[in-house]
Formats: sequence, C-alpha cells, structure tokens
Amino acid sequence: MKIELKDNKVFFENQGSKKEIHPFWLRERVNGDIYVDKNTQQRLFDPTELKKNVEFDKLNLTNDFLEIKFKDGAHTKLSIRNILQDFSN
Repeated sequence: MKIELKDNKVFFENQGSKKEIHPFWLRERVNGDIYVDKNTQQRLFDPTELKKNVEFDKLNLTNDFLEIKFKDGAHTKLSIRNILQDFSN
C-alpha cells in the first residue's frame, strides 16, 4: 500500500489497484487547533457545509506525511500511516 501524487491528485495504490482519493475525503480530515478540539478530537466544523468542489492548491508528499493546502485556505499535514489505515478500511 502506498500514496502517490500525480497531476495535482492523490492516489492510493494497493496490490496493483490504484484509486484516486477525492479531495473532499481529505478535506474532512484536516487537523490542527482551528479545525479540531484538542481535548475531544471532535471537528470544529460541519463537513456537510463544505463546498462540494473542494480542490487542492498545493500537495507535498514525504515518507511520513502528506501536506495539503486547499483552495479554500485550509491546510493540513496528515500521517501517511493514518491515511492508509483509513482508506484501506
């Protein structure tokens, strides 16, 4: 299992099968003090109020993290391990 970037898109590859991870799925998972309550880990925003046309502004992939800046101004750094675990379920 791995994550890869191509043409400003994020892909999940598992056993020869490659699928795009939709920007909305990743936008729902933004973290940080302005997006998540640090005591309860509850979102501080309602995902149903997100625009349906969520788009990436910038993507950066390292061995351990996927850094994303969205066109709506939100930004996050997500653990690759967590993405793989969530997406493979």
